[in-house]
Amino acid sequence: KTSTALSHSESLDYDNVDNRVFREFGRHRSAVGASIVTLFIGVAIGLTAFCIELGETTLSALRLQILALAIPSWANFTLYITSGLACGFVACFLTLFLSPASSGAGVALVMANLNGLSVPTLLSTKTLFCKVVGTIFSVSCGLP
Repeated sequence: KTSTALSHSESLDYDNVDNRVFREFGRHRSAVGASIVTLFIGVAIGLTAFCIELGETTLSALRLQILALAIPSWANFTLYITSGLACGFVACFLTLFLSPASSGAGVALVMANLNGLSVPTLLSTKTLFCKVVGTIFSVSCGLP
């Protein structure tokens, strides 16, 4: 009897590929192609980190501008706390309802995937979007 959490998992097949086509073409990999792919991945990760930093800085600056408004201090404080709660709510909503695979750092899920356990939504664009936007909102609201 398996639990419902494990009923959707499947193991990946890591059998060694040994056939005529692989022997003729598979072993001749281009070092230039691997370098181009590595460069592309590095640029994509750098742009993602830049977008996270820019979004977090902008949203945090906007929240701090609320404190500079010329309204009574209790209203200032209330607006600041409310904006922090709203940012935290957006981050929680994305993680809980849109893409639960985006919760946590993702290291354990990647290790499970590399060990043969299939996690279907681990590397999807929806998970990436939720992780990036959730990180921006959670850091902007004051969570570590």
